Amino acid sequence: SGRSAGATKVDAPERTILVVEDDPIQREHIVRLMEPIEAKVMSVSTGEEALALMLDQKFDCVVLDLGLPGLTGWQVIDHLKTHKALQATPLLVYTAKDLTRKEEQRLGRSAKSIVIKEVRSPERLREEVTAILDQVGDPMSDTQPLAQSADGERVELSLATKQILIVDDDIR
Repeated sequence: SGRSAGATKVDAPERTILVVEDDPIQREHIVRLMEPIEAKVMSVSTGEEALALMLDQKFDCVVLDLGLPGLTGWQVIDHLKTHKALQATPLLVYTAKDLTRKEEQRLGRSAKSIVIKEVRSPERLREEVTAILDQVGDPMSDTQPLAQSADGERVELSLATKQILIVDDDIR
């Protein structure tokens, strides 16, 4: 790429994205889609490779296909939920497959441990990755005090006493 070293922020730590997709053409398409985002993009074709990399280094966002050979995307999600060091990894599920209601509910249940957005359009995928990386880079996101809610979820103190109405046609 034509970016010079001086064009990036020297102090800012490099943001990293991991793309997990078994289809080489689709994987390359997603990696190219991420080019406008100032981040290092790595890609693998299996869930096993993804988990090995995630245990070795921190990723600011993981784009995951559910239909992987060997260790499926669902199994990767299960591993992330049970591995304490990986639970906070922001995860975007990118699939062209129409999910069943049961699968959508399963993703919804996983969202308590992992940030999961199931996206189908490439443009929306890039927007969601950018939004996650912007949160990672936001100094306020890490410094907000956290409280424990009644059901055990951690909640920002500034939101603990607020009522929030969420209106969405997506059951998650």
